[in-house]
Amino acid sequence: MVANLSTYSPYPRDTVAPDGFIYISHESTVNGYVFQKLNTDGELQWDADGEQVAITSVMPNPNTRSEFISGDNLLAVWGVGLSAGGQDGIYMNRVADLTPVTIIQENVSSCDTYEDVTYDESGLYEIEIGEDSILQLNLTLLQSSTSQLEVNVCEEFVLNGTIYDESGTYTQVVSNEAG
Repeated sequence: MVANLSTYSPYPRDTVAPDGFIYISHESTVNGYVFQKLNTDGELQWDADGEQVAITSVMPNPNTRSEFISGDNLLAVWGVGLSAGGQDGIYMNRVADLTPVTIIQENVSSCDTYEDVTYDESGLYEIEIGEDSILQLNLTLLQSSTSQLEVNVCEEFVLNGTIYDESGTYTQVVSNEAG
């Protein structure tokens, strides 16, 4: 179901965009002139109320409305005759920006953080980059660990190929079991 609305005649129309999404327009005595976006599987892409293009008082006559694609825009154009006389109104509204979204996919293994963000678990994350790009991050989280080794020796000490010949506290970064 695209819409469940209280209206006498919803006058539905559809427009198929180049990206494959389907835009259904309809009229409602409550919500006015409304569009809904569906993917190729028929699933709603906007919330259940859709995208209101015009309020009821300037809702188009079903015979005078047009929906079309111009460049990267889905446009709605309609005329409304004023019942009290005077000038009629011609309306145009951009329903949707059809600029293609760039999807960047990355498979990353990282310890605890990625790009200064701390993650609790591995998984697929979608991160918006600007207005027209999405990073699909397949993150394998490798939890870091720490251990301490206290050594007392009279001469130099060698650990993982590093020679220590003075007393002190030293840090080595090595791979743990998680990588």
